[in-house]
Amino acid sequence: MADIAGLAGEDLGERLRQVVIGSVAELLDLRAADVGPDSSFGDLGMDSLLGLEFRKIMQARCGVVLSATLVWNYPTVGAMVSHIGQLLGVPADNALPS
Repeated sequence: MADIAGLAGEDLGERLRQVVIGSVAELLDLRAADVGPDSSFGDLGMDSLLGLEFRKIMQARCGVVLSATLVWNYPTVGAMVSHIGQLLGVPADNALPS
């Protein structure tokens, strides 16, 4: 999965959604279609160890430093996309799924 380096605006917001959903699906061995914006990481099967692995993956793919409590502070895909989007300077209306 490609990272998000070099993208801006709507392209960055859309790619960020894809990266978060794809990363969750890959880590938890799910289909991306089964991971929606309101999906809770806990309900999808993510525990504390997987949460730390997910943080590591997202840091590498997004190029930002993220808290060890990331999945507990931002427990849904939509919340995660919004948070990382803010860190990357994505306007709120471009970071959230439509």
